[in-house]
Amino acid sequence: MELANTELVAQQIAIWTGPYLPQVIENLKLSALMALAFVLGILWYTVALMLLGIALYKTHWFELGYSTKQTALLFCGSLLLSCTVVWLDSLSHYMLTLNGILPWAYIAEVMMALSFASLLIKFRHSPWLQQWLAPCGRLALTLYLSQTLVMVLLFRVVKPEWFATLDRLQLLSIAIMMIAAQLLFSQLYTRYFQQGPMEWLWRRLSKRPEPDQAKALHTNQ
Repeated sequence: MELANTELVAQQIAIWTGPYLPQVIENLKLSALMALAFVLGILWYTVALMLLGIALYKTHWFELGYSTKQTALLFCGSLLLSCTVVWLDSLSHYMLTLNGILPWAYIAEVMMALSFASLLIKFRHSPWLQQWLAPCGRLALTLYLSQTLVMVLLFRVVKPEWFATLDRLQLLSIAIMMIAAQLLFSQLYTRYFQQGPMEWLWRRLSKRPEPDQAKALHTNQ
């Protein structure tokens, strides 16, 4: 595997901060690569996760979760595995992206997700969680798309000089501020509306016509 050098990094920065057409071409290349990766790996990983979810559902895991000890062991185990991946990645100056190659990196992902999910299940009746996380669930698609839009505008329009120049701590600070802003937005928005704008649009586009409407449409055709 070829390690990224200074020249290659500079070329990538030039593409993503330059004219729009080279970015489109680069995105098409990445999309083709992701399509191949999906067929070869991501598809089977997703299927395995779905089967795991079905098994957990049938055993009523989503109602009970794990015990406190099991949850702590899962979290510590996943943290240990993740640390080994980060340590090995640091030896190559983070050029090998070992989190997408090493098998135990995927195991760590699942273990970490299960530990957090179990923790949420244990505290699902907490007034604080219901107050702050429930509104986010009602605006999931809107928050997902708006986060992408805000970050693109921030790093491409408002502060283009930040692109590929901030360290990990600065990027983490921006991510935390974005999460806090979305939590606050969800609180304010759901006081006046029952669903987010993108959720409303998705429901309108996916809604099947009533039998009378479908019959009238068929008659008009």
